[in-house]
Amino acid sequence: MKKGYYPHYMKLVGQDDGIVCFNFDSGVDKRIYIHHLTTKDKTKFPEILKQVASYFWQKFNIDTIRLNLFHFVPKGSENL
Repeated sequence: MKKGYYPHYMKLVGQDDGIVCFNFDSGVDKRIYIHHLTTKDKTKFPEILKQVASYFWQKFNIDTIRLNLFHFVPKGSENL
């Protein structure tokens, strides 16, 4: 696995297929930045986010997980 600010991609396989794009900062404060998380079923997003965070805590020696801001556009509000 590459180190530092190189992008990493993790394919989520199973019932809730998706993709996670992140990078690992191995400086003084070891942290992971999640830049993008997508799932086929957006109603499963909170559950998948918890699973991804749990995986990172278990597999990496990190102090912090940071998530970039995201949003969903509700139906009917595209013109706001």
